[in-house]
Amino acid sequence: MSYLIPTEEISLAEQYRMRKLAIDKGRARARELWKQSDSNITERDADYITDFIPAATAAGLAGWLSQPLLVIGNFYSVFADNAAPPAAITPTVPTNQIWVFYKVSQLSVAGPDPVASLQFRIGAAANLKAHFDMEAIYGKTVADAYFSQPVTFENPDIATIQVEARVAIGVGSRTRLGCLIIEPLQNTVV
Repeated sequence: MSYLIPTEEISLAEQYRMRKLAIDKGRARARELWKQSDSNITERDADYITDFIPAATAAGLAGWLSQPLLVIGNFYSVFADNAAPPAAITPTVPTNQIWVFYKVSQLSVAGPDPVASLQFRIGAAANLKAHFDMEAIYGKTVADAYFSQPVTFENPDIATIQVEARVAIGVGSRTRLGCLIIEPLQNTVV
């Protein structure tokens, strides 16, 4: 079952525990999948541009921005390129990574509460992995929440992550996802 837990309703210790749960889940899957020891696996926060947006379409992008929300009730990708109009991007997880989504923050200031829900879908058929009701966090001081359970993607998963327009604001929504990239340690040659 997937639901949002507003950040302001849980202690700092619980926030730490939920992030640690996401790390542990990703690391456990990495050990199983790659047959690596835990000392050869690392985690880091995802970067919207370098991890999800192809380099050829990333110029001019500065951070989390979905496709423009044009029609109430329609779903729009949280990953969009810099074309006019912005096109949806459905990134594929690289061979050496596991993506673990554990949190959402609604950063948009345009329009009142721009998105109604957040969906995580997988593959070309876009089968539903998780669905979160974003309206559950709008009455709070900060529109920020943890997922009841982390949502993971691994190679060769295609990540179709979308928001449902609650208001047709005509611009992209700044729906930021807390995501950890789990990957093997790699040698850096300088």
